Amino acid sequence: LGIAADGAFAESILVPDVCVRTVPTSMTDTEAAFVEPVAAAMAVLNAPIPANARVGIIGRNRIATLVRRVLESCAGVRAILLESEVEEAFDVVI
Repeated sequence: LGIAADGAFAESILVPDVCVRTVPTSMTDTEAAFVEPVAAAMAVLNAPIPANARVGIIGRNRIATLVRRVLESCAGVRAILLESEVEEAFDVVI
């Protein structure tokens, strides 16, 4: 959606079955809304980032914030959100 077909800001849409997942009743709507963005942010865990690395993330948007939280929670690294210019020394810049 939003790539090969129009996005989902319409009042109603029709999507293929493979694009639909059931949300567990134990999950709130807010939690369900975060599933895809958090999954996208978790892709950073595939990068070869050394343990205890100091990571700079260029950008101060929602995805950058999620990437920072994933790195700090799951990879044990220190991550800092940056403006467009890198003024400090980092082991990795994303």
